[in-house]
Amino acid sequence: MSTAASAAGGKARGTRPRTKDSRELLLGYAAKLFREKGYTATSVRDIVKRAHIEPSALYYHFASKQALLDAVLDRSITSVMAQVREALDQLPQEATPRERFCVAIATHIRSMVLHGDFALAGRRVMGQIPPALRRKHDALRATYGDFWQTLFSQAAQRNDFRDDAKLGLARMFLMGAINWTTEWFDPKIKSPEELAAVFCDILFAGLGPRPQTARATPARQRRSLQTVTT
Repeated sequence: MSTAASAAGGKARGTRPRTKDSRELLLGYAAKLFREKGYTATSVRDIVKRAHIEPSALYYHFASKQALLDAVLDRSITSVMAQVREALDQLPQEATPRERFCVAIATHIRSMVLHGDFALAGRRVMGQIPPALRRKHDALRATYGDFWQTLFSQAAQRNDFRDDAKLGLARMFLMGAINWTTEWFDPKIKSPEELAAVFCDILFAGLGPRPQTARATPARQRRSLQTVTT
């Protein structure tokens, strides 16, 4: 073989997707299809056709469609959880509970936008997940829920909530609200930080008349958000 032919062959081989890239490609297309059609109605043929690959390439990475679903559900939870934890770790130790909530909410929303197909796929297939897989991912979601419950408990210890506040219900209310933003939130209209500030205002100040002494709070809150995002 000539030198030119060898170089051409090497170049052609170099343009083929790498193993890690092909796995990510499959995950992305599977998430889109699970989001659009659900788990039951999506076949392996649908996934490989959308990804423009052979079935053997899918089975190289995933033993079955259920294993692929497992990976999609993992991504829908663990990526959000990791990013929220990292954002809170960057806050100064003296950050108030309200500031921590605002950063956590903004980061959660931003991650949902970034991984939208995974988040929506997780919600779409919820009633179709095989029982063993459902138990595994219910446990993951419970871990993330406990993380948020700790934020509520810390705020309560600082007297940021009423003594009779139902913290468990408040957590479910908040998580339901921010998870549903995938259906309507447009980052071109409002930033995750701005939306988080609105959620925090509802959570900490409620919908009743605002005391005059509380009007300085949002400015400090915005400064905290800017510190994390710059």
